[in-house]
Amino acid sequence: MRFLLIAAILSLVAPAPLCADAPLDSVVASNYPSDLHDFVVSHHLREKKQQAYASVSSQGIDYIVAAYSNGHIGAVVLLEKSGAGYVVDDEKSRPIAGCDPVIEMMDLDRDGIPEAIARFDTGKGGSQTWIYRINRKALQIISPTNRFGGTELLFPDIVDIAGDGTKDIVEDHIFGSRDNPTVRHDHYVLRNGVFVVAEPLDFYQVFYRSKDKPVAETASFSIPQAGVGSSFKLTVINGASSTSDFRVASGTVTMNGVIVSPPSDFSESRSAWTIPVTLQQDNTITVKVDGKPRGRIAIAIRHD
Repeated sequence: MRFLLIAAILSLVAPAPLCADAPLDSVVASNYPSDLHDFVVSHHLREKKQQAYASVSSQGIDYIVAAYSNGHIGAVVLLEKSGAGYVVDDEKSRPIAGCDPVIEMMDLDRDGIPEAIARFDTGKGGSQTWIYRINRKALQIISPTNRFGGTELLFPDIVDIAGDGTKDIVEDHIFGSRDNPTVRHDHYVLRNGVFVVAEPLDFYQVFYRSKDKPVAETASFSIPQAGVGSSFKLTVINGASSTSDFRVASGTVTMNGVIVSPPSDFSESRSAWTIPVTLQQDNTITVKVDGKPRGRIAIAIRHD
């Protein structure tokens, strides 16, 4: 009898499930993970509840992918629309670190179902990025992780190098001293549904249309002497990692003084194209981005 009385009291004070017609802000807020609150309490930290979310449909089911942070660590939660409310299907809490979460949905593998890209700010310009596929009412991590289960991605570019809608990941890592830094362009490709390590790109950079009149921008890079004489491919990615709204209708790409992609190559309807190039040990690439302001292109060079 005492147990029934306690249960009855709890049923009166416990929050009722929010219906599917409730504002999504309220639905997401009501599912703030309890372990995030417990963490700040147990560590005597100041809690700053944050959330970001996106709606998506997969295999006939409506979901909300929500990212949360308590100001120190975060979580990504998959909410499923069920009857008159939402239920938690899956939760990925640690080792996600950071605050100010951002969720972006993007179809990375051309299957018509967007994947979830979750980013968390780690301070001083740093971030952590995780990529999930919705698979059988669960969040499947498909982005590269290290042996400790942490993400290998900080703030990557997600680009369509092949021009077929399948996305690659490019993550720049800077080594060496501040006066003489070395940049490695880590490259990940989709294989069997997950991102795996590919050979680093020999060159990668995003070039932007200047706010004033278009100007040419020059970058230099080197390759090992052993690579001179090998076959290389230069890919122009129109719009870079942004949407088609940022593509440009005209531009020029010059490699070691030779125009390799003239203005006639460019079109706002063209996403990417690849050109064979010959490299020297020390190389100079010059790019001029014409067209509307905010336009941008990425240049990726890789060896065969």
